[in-house]
Amino acid sequence: MSVLPLTKTEITLKKQYLTNLEFQNNVFTIKEIQPILYKAFSSNDSSNTNTTISNAFKEDIFIADNLDCSFVRHLRYLPAFLHSHDFFEIVYVKNGSCYNYINNDTLLLTTGDFCFHSPGTVHAIKACSEDDIVFNIVIRQSTFEQYFLGLFSETDILSQFFQHVIYNVKDFPYLIFHTEEDKELTDIISKASDVYTSDGRFKKQLLNALLAELFATLLRNHEKDVCLPLSSQQTNDNLVFILHYMEEHSESISLTELSEFFGYSERQLQRIIKKATGKTFTENIQNNRIKHAEILLKKSDLPIEQIAFEVGYSSCNNFRRIFKKITGYLPNEYRELLL
Repeated sequence: MSVLPLTKTEITLKKQYLTNLEFQNNVFTIKEIQPILYKAFSSNDSSNTNTTISNAFKEDIFIADNLDCSFVRHLRYLPAFLHSHDFFEIVYVKNGSCYNYINNDTLLLTTGDFCFHSPGTVHAIKACSEDDIVFNIVIRQSTFEQYFLGLFSETDILSQFFQHVIYNVKDFPYLIFHTEEDKELTDIISKASDVYTSDGRFKKQLLNALLAELFATLLRNHEKDVCLPLSSQQTNDNLVFILHYMEEHSESISLTELSEFFGYSERQLQRIIKKATGKTFTENIQNNRIKHAEILLKKSDLPIEQIAFEVGYSSCNNFRRIFKKITGYLPNEYRELLL
């Protein structure tokens, strides 16, 4: 017995899927899948319709005007078809598994996996078992930036990493968090799905609150479980640890020390960091130090010389020069602006 009974549409799709090997093995284009979709969703045989479906989906198709996101279960036995969209999408596997086809990669997502797709990513999803419970979480771009990227306001290197990855569709067409069976996350998804299918008051506010809780819980519990489409699996596994280590030791770390600690050559490490964040090792460290200095200038009365030392500069003149280069102000000018 399946985890969730098939809907009428899924029963139709299953019959087509099981009697047609082409449906099981191929990834279709929108034009090729169109007759199948009309047959599954219509009581009439509309396979000869002249209506054309675009392969670039717009957010107003999936998100109601009065909402910022939607939580929709993916249809089981729907053949995989390539498409893109102008919104953020997260594919979440609540139970079972699904295939995600992106570029030349065939990803098998399993229970607990969250796969992030940025706007413009061309991909296809297939869930081909009655036990596969897969959600498509569709989010407006402005909402995603507010609730996901907004979490990184005080962690400059990780903020740079996630922003660079999320908007670099060419090099990073997907971002996966492996969470296995995290009950906190499962409960949030279940509650969000219930709210989404209800007609109660404050629906938008509740969904946005649950979305914020989902992102915060995902990052708190699984920030180091992120998986990227990098060429080296070892690099992939170590990437977030490298960035964390840089962030936590930015006041004293050198590229030589970092390379020795993680076992990479300096040249290789520079390439890893630049690809992941869009900035060099030195740029990341300087930005993180200046971010820390800004906080100290705002929240303390420490002399500028001491702040320079606290964030990792032995030369106050060097600190002033870099601070102005990044912020546009000298440290004392920046402090005066806060008065």
